[in-house]
Parts: sequence; C-alpha cells; structure tokens
Amino acid sequence: MSRFGPLWTEDQIKQLTDLWDRGVSKEEIARTMGKTESAISNKRHHLQIQKRRTCEAWTPEEKALLVRLWKEGVAAKAIAHELGKTVNAIKNQRQALNLSKRRNDRLKKHVAINVDPEMHARISMRAFQKRQHVAEYIRSLIRRDLGG
Repeated sequence: MSRFGPLWTEDQIKQLTDLWDRGVSKEEIARTMGKTESAISNKRHHLQIQKRRTCEAWTPEEKALLVRLWKEGVAAKAIAHELGKTVNAIKNQRQALNLSKRRNDRLKKHVAINVDPEMHARISMRAFQKRQHVAEYIRSLIRRDLGG
C-alpha cells in the first residue's frame, strides 16, 4: 500500500484499459472498480492511455443537412438542435465546409438601390436631423409607407 492508497494490481490495470476501450465513462469505471474518478484519470494519464474523442464523426447526410440549412439562413443554434450537436460543432463544421459567415450573408441580402446624388443628399440630411443612421431612417420610411 502506498501513502496515496492501495496500489493498482495488474488485473485492475487490465480492467481499466478494457473498460476504457469499450467506451465506459470515467464515472462508471470509478464506481465499478471502487476508486475515485481522480484515481482513474491519474492512472489513465500515467499509463498514457489516450483520451477518447468526445464527438462523433459527421455523416455525409449530416453535412448535407448542415449545408442546406445554413444556406437557407437557419440559425446555428437551431441547426445544432436539429442535428443533436453543439453550436460550436456546427461552427467548426461550417468552417471545415467553407461555408460563409453570417455577417457576409446578411450583407448580400441588402438590396442595392440606385439613388441620384440629390435624393441621397436629402435622405442623408433628413436622417442627420432626426439623429438616425441613414439605413434606419430608410427603414422607418418603408415601415411608414407599408403601414407597419
């Protein structure tokens, strides 16, 4: 017995590696073996047993769904919920698939309007007088004209 508790036997080490390789959680291994989670972590580290990947690989169907939903403008949080993944997993996969960021997508959704310089000057002056950004002033005009 060491000063930190009972030594590990060869059978316990084999049991630890077997359980770990089968995907049993650290908590369950500790319960099964009558040891603390810390003892399990320390022994695994000492034996240089690799950490398991906590995430599962993306299937082609999941990737296709992500691409489709992202291009439709569905929020990352909603996509994560739909796929049963985290928002960070969605963001990481989006980057891996080279899908554009939302800020760029939003900019593309704005409608370009050709306005003659005189009209632009009048709109800018009106927005300035109302202490509004030009885009917000234009939105307020549109809402007023549409009755919203």
